Amino acid sequence: MADENDVAYYSSGTIAEPLSSVSDEEYESPIFVPSRLIERISNVPRFSHSPSIAYAASGDDQARQDYLEGAVFTSSIILLTFVVWLVILLVLKIMGSKRVGCASGKAPTYPSLESIQAANHTLERQYELDAAREQAEGRINGECSITGGGQDGGVVGEDMDQWLQEVKVIEKRIRRIRIVFLICGAILLPTSLALIVAGFRVLDGAFHETQKNVLRTQDVINNNLQRVDALISSGKQAMEVRDVAIEQLSSWCPNAVAGENQTLLLSVQDIPSTVDAIDNGDGTISVNLYNQTKELIETLDSLEDFLVPGSERVEETLMLARHNTVQVNDTFEETSWWFYFAVVFTILVNILTLLFMAGVCGAWTYRLPMFLERVQTYVIFPVFSGLLGLLWLCVSGFVFTLVLNADLCSGSPEENVVAILHQKEQEIEPLLFDMASYYVEGCTLEEKPEKPTILFDNFLPYLNTGIVLSQKLTTKIGAIGISNLSRACRSNVKGTANTMTYLLQTLSDVQEKTSYMIQGLYCSNFNPIYSKNMYDAICYDGVRGLTAIFVCLFIITILGMTMVSLRVAAHEVKNESNWIEELGLNVEYADEMNMEGKELHCRTDSNDVEIVEQAVSEVADDGALHCA
Repeated sequence: MADENDVAYYSSGTIAEPLSSVSDEEYESPIFVPSRLIERISNVPRFSHSPSIAYAASGDDQARQDYLEGAVFTSSIILLTFVVWLVILLVLKIMGSKRVGCASGKAPTYPSLESIQAANHTLERQYELDAAREQAEGRINGECSITGGGQDGGVVGEDMDQWLQEVKVIEKRIRRIRIVFLICGAILLPTSLALIVAGFRVLDGAFHETQKNVLRTQDVINNNLQRVDALISSGKQAMEVRDVAIEQLSSWCPNAVAGENQTLLLSVQDIPSTVDAIDNGDGTISVNLYNQTKELIETLDSLEDFLVPGSERVEETLMLARHNTVQVNDTFEETSWWFYFAVVFTILVNILTLLFMAGVCGAWTYRLPMFLERVQTYVIFPVFSGLLGLLWLCVSGFVFTLVLNADLCSGSPEENVVAILHQKEQEIEPLLFDMASYYVEGCTLEEKPEKPTILFDNFLPYLNTGIVLSQKLTTKIGAIGISNLSRACRSNVKGTANTMTYLLQTLSDVQEKTSYMIQGLYCSNFNPIYSKNMYDAICYDGVRGLTAIFVCLFIITILGMTMVSLRVAAHEVKNESNWIEELGLNVEYADEMNMEGKELHCRTDSNDVEIVEQAVSEVADDGALHCA
């Protein structure tokens, strides 16, 4: 029986409305057809490991390990890729820019003209270098020209050509890096939107649909708890009435129960023609009640405990099942925040990506303030890298979950679920295990196995027989009449007649509640909830949502790691020395820059330096030298 805390859930004193009128024999379970996506994911390489998900819940450590090693292989490859990529980045960082250039993450530097001349041994002494500086300053204050291939005070035209060529190579390289960086960011942003819409929202829908089905299951269980509680109460009452009825029927009419052939002599005028009797031909008839009374007593004895102990066991099992559904629903409630966390996490990654891209644009146009550059280097970049590390872990976790989900749905989900239940059979209450197996798999079979609650079905025929016999005896007593029967029996049978009427009402009440109990435990009340949740929420939407999350997260992490690898794009290109700054120039070179055979003209205005080529360049007001 239920305890006081449970009574409020289902003890209403009334019988709940039938949930379904479709019997188990008439019920047809929905048919599940695995999608191609499920089959493909379930067929991922396992390298000789078992693909049976039942082993995941196995008590055999070796069997469980064998399955998990096969399922975790794909996620391990992904995680290993991240680790290798991270190690490569660290190695490049340690090697430095002198060995690996901008791959180390440090911005490249425009070489100075002095370094080119020193490398070519054009300036072999310090005074020659000083003379070159004075000569360069002189060009700002007066007209001068350098023609390709000539030499003027240590500044050689060939050195200038080499200098410009190296600057051109650096400029092209950093431009390509920045373009790739911005393209990665531009792809990452809409991919994040797809992650939320096609991934998280679909999975969240499956999450809430599963929670709703858990609550539906809880409602069905509560409904059946109402029924079984009412049946137990009615059964206990019927046992008391039955015991009193047997006691009274055993001696209710001495003349009727003295022997098998004992009959009652009654006047023909007192007995209606509907009563089964023998006409003695002398105005009396003989009525035999012995056999009928004996058969009724035997039938009442066969009802024994009116299934009260069995009903109480079913009640305890249903209460345990309800307790489990409450725990599952509480878990759903406690983890319902996951969707909002995932969205906020994704938005944070997008914000950092936009800041990163803005920093690249600022560095490209030489408009990135030093403060923002430091924030980008010491705040944005570490946080972005940390989030990418978490994303890699999430990718590995989601692909592992995806493989488990696909394994659960491949082939026959019912067989997979029951196989998992079998692995945990020792930990589950026996009747609960039998009921769960029946409603998950048994209800889907064309030839359904014997259901665990068959005791109610088996009890009902005996109960119906007792009702029929009680009805016949009660009808006969009523037809003969209490006074006539008391006179013939030589005892007052009114009490017995009243007991028989009460017994008939009680047996009919037990019959009604037993029928309601059988209806409440129909497959059509439990299996549709399982089928809808397993097929739609878990197998179709669950696999589809997890696949979208995995694909989008994988693309985002690849793009993000590419951006981290190309982080040099967010730094301005510096000059090797202050030679160019002393001339008041910032160099920005275009693709087709070639000074060979051209002349350099300098005018007195230090803010306007002009290079005359076949394509004439434009000098900005800020003193930037643009070479086409």
